[in-house]
Amino acid sequence: EASRIGFPVRVALASPDLRVWDNPDLSISSVNNAAQVREVFRQLTKRASQSDGARMLGVTVSAMTPARARLHCALRPVRVEGAEATVHCRIGFSDQHGRACGDTTECLLPCTEQQLSNTLRRLQGSQLLGNNADTSVVDALGDVLLRMASLIGEWHEHIDGIDVDPVVLSMDDRFEVVEACVHVSDAFERSLAASVG
Repeated sequence: EASRIGFPVRVALASPDLRVWDNPDLSISSVNNAAQVREVFRQLTKRASQSDGARMLGVTVSAMTPARARLHCALRPVRVEGAEATVHCRIGFSDQHGRACGDTTECLLPCTEQQLSNTLRRLQGSQLLGNNADTSVVDALGDVLLRMASLIGEWHEHIDGIDVDPVVLSMDDRFEVVEACVHVSDAFERSLAASVG
């Protein structure tokens, strides 16, 4: 599969019990040939077998997109009685330097293209996103964020938030969500328990 996709690839453990979010060593990027894929598979399965009772479904192999920038986004519902559903969104650079300097900005979703563009311009490293956070980047990121905000809005009683880290901006101005974590509420867990019982 890796040869069909084309190297380099990302190989990540697929397990309902071990999340890459909590165990970053379960996802390996920049795997450059078939021999490395086999070795990474061996290492990941060994690592999973050392975790008590963790189930393993296999591994996922995905294309590595050359990145112009890597962002992290944290979305949380804003619950105001009687008000239209809104989502608070914190955006920042997920690379080591961006995290170290706390280069983040915030906005409320849904928002207009101009509002998102202004939000992105507040990032110190906004030049990494193109000239003045150009329209194609704003459109692409706006699509990703609004889809997640819509999911939160639709399931507001069950979702406490969504963290995406990273979302990768490719050289051709497309965004790829690499890892996402949906935080579910007690209401969701209660509804699951009720459907089982």
